[in-house]
Amino acid sequence: AGAAEAVTEAPATEAPEMVASAAPATSGAVAEIHPYQLLASAREAYWLHDYDRAESIYRELTVLEPDNPDWYGELGNMFFSLGKWDESASAYFEAGTRLVRAGRLARAGELVNVIRGLDGSQAEELEKIIHDADESVNQ
Repeated sequence: AGAAEAVTEAPATEAPEMVASAAPATSGAVAEIHPYQLLASAREAYWLHDYDRAESIYRELTVLEPDNPDWYGELGNMFFSLGKWDESASAYFEAGTRLVRAGRLARAGELVNVIRGLDGSQAEELEKIIHDADESVNQ
C-alpha cells in the first residue's frame, strides 16, 4: 500500500488560506473558489469518511485545473485506500499522462509500477506514452 504514497505530495503549507472548514464547492462557484480551499474540503470529507463528497470535490478540482496531476493523484490515493483498484488505476493513469505533458517523465514513470499492480493494460499504455515523450525530447 505504500506505493500509492509516491503519487502526490500534500501541499498543506502552500496556501495560508487553506482551512479545514472551507466552503463546500458548488458547480456554479467552482471558478471563484481557490483550488487549495477545495483540496482542504476534499481532504476533510475523506477524513470524515464522506467518500462520495470527497470524490465529488476531487473531480471538481480536475475540472478547475484539468492539467494538474496532483488532483488525479489525490483521487487515486483515495480510491487506493478504499480498495477500488480500477478507479485508482484510472486516476493514477490520468495523473501520469499529465506528468508526461509537463515533462516530468521520471515522476510519471514512478506510477507505471503502481498502475501495473492494479491494471496492467493502463501501465503498458502509460509506459508507451512516457517512452514516446522521451524519444521526442531526445531527438
